[in-house]
Amino acid sequence: MLVGSLLVILGVGFAVSFAVFSKGSHNIAVSRTRAQVIDAAAAEGNVESSTGTFTGDPALLEQNGFRPDSNVQILVAYAETGGYCIVGGHTGTGAWYLNDSNSGAGNLTEYASQSDAEAGCSVPNVSPFAAIS
Repeated sequence: MLVGSLLVILGVGFAVSFAVFSKGSHNIAVSRTRAQVIDAAAAEGNVESSTGTFTGDPALLEQNGFRPDSNVQILVAYAETGGYCIVGGHTGTGAWYLNDSNSGAGNLTEYASQSDAEAGCSVPNVSPFAAIS
């Protein structure tokens, strides 16, 4: 009986610990994703300041401050006439974030899917979204 009670207590403790750990991991993944989208937006701003146009070139964005994270997928679409949209998602969150140049580099909108985030882009005449990380 004592052993059974001990096993129940240990089981409950493990379940609570796992739930807390899982929530913490999710929050870290969301933070990393949001930071990557903001980082890519800042790099786009740097490119536009120096060249007068936005880009979807990963190497050029990296030269301008973007640091890819292998667990975060970042996609960029840009308009030749000016403007960009950046979409990011983390393998472990199920959430996608959109930033576009019409809303400013730090403003992110959360979506349930990549396609919803891409559809939320308010910049007209953008290129197709292309992965940069």
